Amino acid sequence: MTMVFVNSVAEKKGIPAWMQHMPPGVEGMTFVDVVFSAFLFIVGMVIPVAFERRLGRGDSVAALLLHTVLRAAGLIAVGVLLVNSGGVSPERTGLNANQWQLLVYGGIMLAFLETRKFPRMRAMIVRGAGVGILLIAAMIYHDKDGGTLRTSWWGILGLIGWAYLAGVVCYALCRRSTTALLGCMALLVVVYESGIKGGLSVLEPVMRHVYIPQVIGSHGAIVVAGIMAGVWVMDALLSHRDKFLRFVVFGLGLLAAGNLLRVVHGFDKINATDSWALASAGWSLLTFAVFYGLMDWRGWHRWAAFLRPAGANPLMAYILPSILIYGLIELGLGVVFSLGKVGAAAIVQALVLSAVVLALTAVLNRAKVLLRF
Repeated sequence: MTMVFVNSVAEKKGIPAWMQHMPPGVEGMTFVDVVFSAFLFIVGMVIPVAFERRLGRGDSVAALLLHTVLRAAGLIAVGVLLVNSGGVSPERTGLNANQWQLLVYGGIMLAFLETRKFPRMRAMIVRGAGVGILLIAAMIYHDKDGGTLRTSWWGILGLIGWAYLAGVVCYALCRRSTTALLGCMALLVVVYESGIKGGLSVLEPVMRHVYIPQVIGSHGAIVVAGIMAGVWVMDALLSHRDKFLRFVVFGLGLLAAGNLLRVVHGFDKINATDSWALASAGWSLLTFAVFYGLMDWRGWHRWAAFLRPAGANPLMAYILPSILIYGLIELGLGVVFSLGKVGAAAIVQALVLSAVVLALTAVLNRAKVLLRF
């Protein structure tokens, strides 16, 4: 929900600097620059849980890796679609930008709909319809110059897809060995360092499309930090106190490492520097430690009940704001969003939108409309 809020106030006038991303080319970071990395950290945390659960059901590691590639490819493809949305030419595409994006989001909802309880044929039809809609959106897309879809920065979901793929490969190799995982994380940081200094020139044809130092190196390192936290959470031999201490010590260590490297590359979320990645992972761990201490160790759950709908259906909560905004604009109700363009009004509007998204997500959860990526 924090991502919904910060996206809503992004680039609005009169917003405090600490509520905005650091401007391009300016060293430093606000709490907003940690939100995406926290998303990556959470992706990492669920990897060991999901991996071990599927192995327990009898899946092979090879089958799990194939499943991972397909899921990552889906996220990457959706990321490419969304990152091109601003360039839609209504004349050449046949739809304006809002209509084309609503078509894409409709495809996402069907393609990623939770269908495990559906009859097999029904599940295939629903998923197939979603993929078909996304393919249609891709085929009809043209920009003002007549160009088709292009890769650029991959979009949020695309970046998550690449980092998720790197994280699963690391976990498949290291499994529950946190020592090995820490080595894998260090290797990914070295990938960043080597890549920006030209050490990956042999991969130049690939890096024209996927900038490995950032997309795999820095982002992947954050995911692996989350994997390590997930391994500790799963460890039944550790007490709550032991787990809490591990989160705090590891978080402080990463935060210190990020600050020590700050003099080399600085904190730069846009360029995903290694110092930003390590410090962000450290903040994510320390934040998680606070919530773990309050909820799992001390048992104080009720205060966070209002956030459960978004936690149970995060992809839905992420795409709902765009669906609401573009849908209302197409219905001629876009004036609603013109009321909160500056200062306090923009903040209030972002809070209201976040609350509406949370409520709608809860309704959809009760209706069993869940999205899984």
